[in-house]
Amino acid sequence: MATRSRRSSGRAQSEPTGFRAPEGIGVTLLGLILIYGGHYFYAGLTANSALSLCLAASIIMLGMLVHPGLRRDFSKLRGLEVPAGLFAASIIVAALSLTPYGPGGPAPVWDYIGVHPGSTTVNKTQTTIEIIKLCGLGAIYVIGALTAMSDSRAKTAVNGFVLAGGLFSLWAFLLHVSGGTGHGGPRLEAHFLAPNTAGGFFAVLAVVALGPITSTFRAGRRSKWVDVAPYGATLAVSLICLVMSGSRGSAAAAAAGFTAFLLLQVFAGRIKFSRALILSGLAGALALVVVFVAGDLFINRALEGGATAAARARIGAIHWQAFLAAPWMGYGLGSFDAVNRSLNTATNFVDLWNIRAVHNVYLQWLEEGGVLAALPMFASLALILFTAFRRTLNRTRMTSLLFALFAAHVVVLVHGVSDFDLQTYSFAMNWAFLLGLTFGLSQGSSTR
Repeated sequence: MATRSRRSSGRAQSEPTGFRAPEGIGVTLLGLILIYGGHYFYAGLTANSALSLCLAASIIMLGMLVHPGLRRDFSKLRGLEVPAGLFAASIIVAALSLTPYGPGGPAPVWDYIGVHPGSTTVNKTQTTIEIIKLCGLGAIYVIGALTAMSDSRAKTAVNGFVLAGGLFSLWAFLLHVSGGTGHGGPRLEAHFLAPNTAGGFFAVLAVVALGPITSTFRAGRRSKWVDVAPYGATLAVSLICLVMSGSRGSAAAAAAGFTAFLLLQVFAGRIKFSRALILSGLAGALALVVVFVAGDLFINRALEGGATAAARARIGAIHWQAFLAAPWMGYGLGSFDAVNRSLNTATNFVDLWNIRAVHNVYLQWLEEGGVLAALPMFASLALILFTAFRRTLNRTRMTSLLFALFAAHVVVLVHGVSDFDLQTYSFAMNWAFLLGLTFGLSQGSSTR
């Protein structure tokens, strides 16, 4: 009896005695509060809110680097030097545009208004703000990369991003159906103040949710259906919000993201091609059912696509010619409004009078920053993604989460062709954080 009692006591002592928080929850919460706080407080659309987000990101990054363990993790982060150098080169070119010494000299507008010396940029204040905002994006990228230097922290971060996104999606849905936005429009926009940006965010969230769903099922636990339920609910609610946003570009980008996730699974040998075809067919059928049952707005928007596409093509052609007029240094980061007003004529006024972006992030970067600022930025992003993808192919763990993150990057890059998500600051911070997570997690760590 005494022996049995001692054994029972030993088992009791070895069992967990209470709730154990996931590893890295504190670090994760810092990044998630920053991102979702930005989304909630109107996406950092004003200069004051964007600069506040920059300041918060910088403070959090510096605080993480002060921590001895995280500082050691930063020293182990490999392959960051060249992308960071390209990113810095882009900022240096943008700073050079504040002076009259860029290629081609100062913009003619300064002579017209009698200001000497002028500058390459046509809007010094806005360019300065954009440079600071870029530094903030660099800070949130480092936060994501440091968070993901431990596999367990990265898992907590991705799972937390999805679960927080589920709550945000539910709030956005209830806000819209209750008329709480105050705008009375038929399209869901959350606090992004643009339905297309809202659609882009929910597309990203839906694709990232595939990572925890897939990894939970592969874990093979008896409670997998219970464990996967919160992530499945996030996927469902985010897709409903996407449909309610009526964003055709977001829907197309989401389809590209889901396709990329399946192809990555096939390429890595995680699922057979035949099963991927079946899953694609089921997903397509489900999407059609959702659209036809609850997507009247979406269908009407799709029927209007021809006229909108033609208008955006005209806008793009006009701003492409503007880029060709100043190809090397552009007109200065943040100068779109000023340039767009200068391009207004009697013949194109209908297309240009009320737009705030080109609806193509690549063209807008070329127009504002010129080739000398845009190409280093594009090269930095491409190198980050290429390096992370090459490392991912050598990993055997955490691949479901990594594939979901890469699929989310596909969503952002595809949607950037037709819309201005990345001109919305909290969305840009959201992507920078996910890029950092991808880069850090792809490397792997000794802390599992």
